[in-house]
Amino acid sequence: MKKILSILLILGLIGAFVGYRMYNKPHKDMAKAKADLVLDAKQFLSDYKANEEASNAKFLDKVVAVNGTVKNITNEEGNMKIILAGNDDMEEVTCELDSEIKPAKTYAVGQPAAFKGSCTGYMMGTVILTRCVEAN
Repeated sequence: MKKILSILLILGLIGAFVGYRMYNKPHKDMAKAKADLVLDAKQFLSDYKANEEASNAKFLDKVVAVNGTVKNITNEEGNMKIILAGNDDMEEVTCELDSEIKPAKTYAVGQPAAFKGSCTGYMMGTVILTRCVEAN
């Protein structure tokens, strides 16, 4: 009985250590990361609209560089988001800027912009990129 409890304790400690390391794993440096894919915002949205499951397999958790026209800019609780226009008023690509890196230039609605970030998925007509930085 003591051997079983000892083994379970050791396995529990190993599991806790692995979980702690994964939770505190550093994020990929988007400024230095090479984009896995480069897309136009409208094409990005068309791909997701046509087949969300296939698009998730292709884009999810990948570094995606996207370019398009600025539709809106928000700044909620210090988190700046630049929304790129899609094929219609109900579609958009939301680029959540990395809070640690300030954009080199200012953006205005109607202006072209390019960002790269980690794709976290598609929800209600919006593709979401997180930890975005300006694409070169």
